[in-house]
Amino acid sequence: MKKIALVAGIIMLLATMVFAAAIKKGDLASLKGTWEGRAYTTQADGSMKLEILNDTEPLQGKATITNIDRLRQSDAPSWTGDRYEGQADNGVITNKGTIMFIGQGGNVFEITSLAKDKSGKLTLGGWLFGKGARIDFSLKKK
Repeated sequence: MKKIALVAGIIMLLATMVFAAAIKKGDLASLKGTWEGRAYTTQADGSMKLEILNDTEPLQGKATITNIDRLRQSDAPSWTGDRYEGQADNGVITNKGTIMFIGQGGNVFEITSLAKDKSGKLTLGGWLFGKGARIDFSLKKK
């Protein structure tokens, strides 16, 4: 009886886990377009737009973060102005199943997840590192 309960418990645990699937070449077409949402740290957030301009490797992308006053004050004091912009034309799928972009001046951004929310809308998550600050993001396709 204990073995049955143990096996049932393990099965229930596995059934509740969500496994993030790696991004594959077949997913690139669904990435093309405009994504909007939040850019955030543990202490602040701003608005972000990510534009993926093509659907083949290397991907071309442009990230824009606005409303950065709180981000600048808490985690990105080297940012100036009222927005942050970064772009790259070298996005490739990594061996981890993410998409990595390396921009000018050591700026980097990575798409780490692609999924659908409860309503079926595509979402993506990732992070960027620009001018000495790491910012995470969560976006939905427009």
